[in-house]
Amino acid sequence: MQIVTGVTLAMHYCPSIDFAFLSVEHIILLAGVNVSPTVFCEQVSMYLAIELQSFAVYILDFSISNFTVFCEEITDDPTAALPHILEFGNLHCTDAFKAMITELKGVAGVYAIIHIASRKAYIGSTQNIGLRLMSHLVYGSCNPHLQNALALYGLSAFVVRLVEEYIFDPNLTDEENAANLLALEQRWLNWLFALPRTYRYNNLPVAGSSLGYSHTESAKAKMSAAKAGEQHPNYGKNSSEKTRALMSAAKAGENNPNYGNTASEETRALMSAAKAGNTHATKSVSVYTLDGAFVQSFPSGSAAAEFLGITPRAVSNAIKRNSVVKRLYRVSFSIQ
Repeated sequence: MQIVTGVTLAMHYCPSIDFAFLSVEHIILLAGVNVSPTVFCEQVSMYLAIELQSFAVYILDFSISNFTVFCEEITDDPTAALPHILEFGNLHCTDAFKAMITELKGVAGVYAIIHIASRKAYIGSTQNIGLRLMSHLVYGSCNPHLQNALALYGLSAFVVRLVEEYIFDPNLTDEENAANLLALEQRWLNWLFALPRTYRYNNLPVAGSSLGYSHTESAKAKMSAAKAGEQHPNYGKNSSEKTRALMSAAKAGENNPNYGNTASEETRALMSAAKAGNTHATKSVSVYTLDGAFVQSFPSGSAAAEFLGITPRAVSNAIKRNSVVKRLYRVSFSIQ
């Protein structure tokens, strides 16, 4: 019915400037509708207004939908906040991988390894990012959590990003430059650890140390069992008299690590106080950051050495010489 009436009306409409309005009146008269031209124009205006309103609602709904999707994409990619000084993809391709290593070889700074799909990231710093990436991506010698992900998804699922480059200051010591580099990494680690756990591969919140990390009881039990009894590397080994004599000679005279070292007045006072009136006095070891902030106190040099990942002898030497340990800490004695 609509088609028939539409064709009939179209046959009587004249698309002309002079006769268009008259043809519309003629069509109305043919339809038997007693409508004045003014009323007709009002009805047409209402019709057009309704169409425009519908179109505006459609445009508004389309805009809101796209804006919502855009916001969700930003929310789902927290790594968008990381700077893009350089970014490397297609790591599974030999040429792309070599180009990345060549570009970053000898570059010091903060880098990120990001899983493309989940946006999960690992952040680290080093004085030679190219070599460090070889350790991560080729030799598999860093961060077991990241290594498991690389083995599961493959290199093609990751990108590498240079977050911040560090230029070594020749007027500063190596220790000071290293501390500044770690400070840069710490800033981005603070950002990373503020995100949900699902967005990071890093286990340790403190740059350059194992501070804040603790093995589980089951892991401790496995490590203990791995070195118990016959599993211990020195099990059943007894040094011969000749070997003992060589070891003794190797530390005699000028070969002794303490040869020529003289204890400071403060150290002598502590040693004297430790033995005065208390034959059971022991010396605890306190660990501090380079800026003097207290980290932790240990009942013995051996306990401090285990925490720092060095030998007790190295702890003793660091105290006597007031030297920096692992470019991060200073240690000192205190009397208990």
